[in-house]
Amino acid sequence: MTTIKTRSVESFILHFIGFMLLWEWLRPITHFGDVSRVGVFLFFLALSFLLNYLNVKWYISFTIKTFYIVVVLNIFYLQISFFKLNFLLELWKDFIFNIRAMIQADWMSMTDLFRTSIFFVLIWSLVYLFCYWLIVRKNILFFFTMTIIYITLVDTFTAYDGKFAIVRTLIFGFATIGMLGLYQISDKEDIQMTNYFKRKWLIPVASFLAISMFFGAVVPKASPKWPDPFPFLEGYVQGEGSGGGGIGLGGISKIGYDEDDSQLGGPFIHDESLVFIGKSESEHYWRVETKDTYTGKGWELSQADNMVLHDGSSGSFLYAAEQEFLNENLSHAEVSFLGNQPHIIYAQGLDKIFFEEESTEFMVNTVNEKIYQSFFDSASTYFLTYYEPNFEINALKKVTNSSGVGGDFLNRYTQLPESLPERVHSLAVELTDGLTNWYEKARAIEDYLKGPNFTYDTKEVAVPGRTDDYVDQFLFETMIGYCDNFSTSMVVLLRSINIPARWVKGYNGGNHKLDGYFEITNNDAHSWVEVFFPSVGWVPFEPTKGFTNLTNFYLDIENDTSEEKPINQEESPEQSPQPTKPEMPEIEEEPVNSSTAKVNHSVFVNFINEQLTWIVSSVFLIILIGYLLFFFRRRWIPYYLILRYKITNDSKSFGKAYLALVKQLNRYGFDIEAGETLRHFANRVDMFFDSSDMGALTAQYERYLYRDDVVVAEGNAWKANWERLLKRTVAKQ
Repeated sequence: MTTIKTRSVESFILHFIGFMLLWEWLRPITHFGDVSRVGVFLFFLALSFLLNYLNVKWYISFTIKTFYIVVVLNIFYLQISFFKLNFLLELWKDFIFNIRAMIQADWMSMTDLFRTSIFFVLIWSLVYLFCYWLIVRKNILFFFTMTIIYITLVDTFTAYDGKFAIVRTLIFGFATIGMLGLYQISDKEDIQMTNYFKRKWLIPVASFLAISMFFGAVVPKASPKWPDPFPFLEGYVQGEGSGGGGIGLGGISKIGYDEDDSQLGGPFIHDESLVFIGKSESEHYWRVETKDTYTGKGWELSQADNMVLHDGSSGSFLYAAEQEFLNENLSHAEVSFLGNQPHIIYAQGLDKIFFEEESTEFMVNTVNEKIYQSFFDSASTYFLTYYEPNFEINALKKVTNSSGVGGDFLNRYTQLPESLPERVHSLAVELTDGLTNWYEKARAIEDYLKGPNFTYDTKEVAVPGRTDDYVDQFLFETMIGYCDNFSTSMVVLLRSINIPARWVKGYNGGNHKLDGYFEITNNDAHSWVEVFFPSVGWVPFEPTKGFTNLTNFYLDIENDTSEEKPINQEESPEQSPQPTKPEMPEIEEEPVNSSTAKVNHSVFVNFINEQLTWIVSSVFLIILIGYLLFFFRRRWIPYYLILRYKITNDSKSFGKAYLALVKQLNRYGFDIEAGETLRHFANRVDMFFDSSDMGALTAQYERYLYRDDVVVAEGNAWKANWERLLKRTVAKQ
């Protein structure tokens, strides 16, 4: 069999083509998944192919890849110094948390750190399989076909343009098929692989590809004969395809905080899972992050992440409002986080953060005002101090233009896509016609969205098509949605009349319990609006129908010349009241006479939850030991066989021992070829080891097949030859 030599030109070309084909799988992932920094995965892909091409020892390759994965996970999710080695403990805690979530089928709770590590392992496995099929099996048809199917699917159902990806894949795929076909013919016809033979084969293949590429580029193309299936399938997912108006499960997501807001829309199912318990002196929004760039489909960030290290004792690191609009008295809050999330939930006007742990450091992303810390466990608690904003309405009414606002700042928070339909701007102008100050304009837009034209719903919510704008569709077509629809629409309407505003994500006040405690569940995930008023600061607005603004507004009676009501009061009795959240259901105790099966099941579940760390550790250790035993089987199996047949002296044992030796030689690299006799096989083995042991054993084995008493009569003479050959398969490299 003709083999592809290690580190040869052919091997390099095949590894390069393998890298390019798998790269095609990575290119579209940003269009349909919450994946950023694709370059990190691309570098790991190139590293894996390079290590395989250089034929680096498996344990060295394993160490390098594992080290790279751990470093990446620590940098992007934990931000813990490598010298402390705490990051290894945090990785293990995260692993246990996600294993528990998988056992409970709580897929939405899986952390981004765990998902990223699984993605690395997937790339690792794909590279191994790809190299095996290319270099060993010399066959690429399956991967080539799957790549073509994959690209056509993502090109059809996502915003990814796969036109050039198809061309690249076809070129690399056909070139690889031509190269591997040469080796397949050489094996089949027993042709010697000389350089002349390679040139004679590869030059026509390369010429054929070049000619095909040329004609494919210059000849005219017919327009598509089939209609685009995407709108039909999209409508079917939303229930339109069946004509019933229902919602297919494929279009429903689960409510809760999610970092990816690039594709908004669609229904969701409610989830009463408890996220955290907050204790504060008053009800307020719990902030997580802000977004500043509206794309027409959702929200993204205009700048790359800018992570700044802060000490917990240093205050006023996030700007909320000018000092005169902050309460003089310091407010306190306590947050008990019931999960493994790296971000901190905080109140507007945040001053300081304190942790139960010794470390007080945390990271602040100044671009989206998201705060990270890395040592959460299943019941972490931290403490906040903040100055609660109080906005005087007359002071807000004094703002009539953007005087004093920097150009870059104004451009950032009035950004709108060029594709935004003109009727959105016309609606904003119509709603604010005759109003002179920003506060009244913002209130007019807020009141319009809370008016009778719009309906709050979480099920019958549309997903924008390829040519639809998210806000335009909601304002003029569906008029049905939830907080994301209302808040995004208000930001866009404000920006269209040059008022700076941003989109804020987090949680609303939650379900109030006794002694100032609030239970916040996934159902409390919420988005709202913050408008920037020069000389005042960021002022929250609540456009979602049925929800009340949790920010304090007041009117200075002495200077008041209007009858403006506080912003956090509903405008009319007809307006929908804020939906009340059901009480957390109490868990009924099992009666004493409950079935034994239920009791045993409860005991078993409790035992699994309590001992999960040890169970997972044991399973991991068993898998590791099993892998090492399998990987090094060629080294320990000979000694096991010698011990097993040490005291046996019957014909049947000799036959089994001989076949075990043949199998061990097969592991070493000696395969009995099709049609080859045992004597010919024995001659090849003896020539390689420069011995006559295999020939003698084979002669005895042939006699055993016809006269099994011969071996017994000869005693244990065969064992010396047999053991010597077994040991040589271990020692000789």
